[in-house]
Amino acid sequence: MEKEIVDRLIFKSGMTAKDYKFEQEIPKRPNPLKLSKWLSKEIEEVEKQIDLIEEEFEVKCTCEKGCSACCRQLIALSMSECLAIKPYIENLSKDEREKLKRKVLEQCHILEENNITNKVINTTRKEEVIQDKYFKLKIS
Repeated sequence: MEKEIVDRLIFKSGMTAKDYKFEQEIPKRPNPLKLSKWLSKEIEEVEKQIDLIEEEFEVKCTCEKGCSACCRQLIALSMSECLAIKPYIENLSKDEREKLKRKVLEQCHILEENNITNKVINTTRKEEVIQDKYFKLKIS
């Protein structure tokens, strides 16, 4: 597939994720069971969106180790996603948590150097410009 088409596909995926609206209300007092059921339903909806994009571009996405194209998009996490991820991070060994922390701090530094900060993201009307700038950094 041509690089231009791949770039458009990845960009479209990022914009779809940015504009995604939850199909159901986020649980007010999340417990593991409610959160798991909620997240399963949301994943089903996201998979439908992925299918639509794949149909539009006439491709079938197959993730493979080392690709990191989806990892090259600037994606905000919702509070429910943070809650879902937190137990996995807490279950990492101390060394793994430290390695993750160093990686996050390193990437935050790269973003600041390139003026991709929360202030810029939250005040800029040109989402495409920020996504393009982030994508070109090839952070993964």
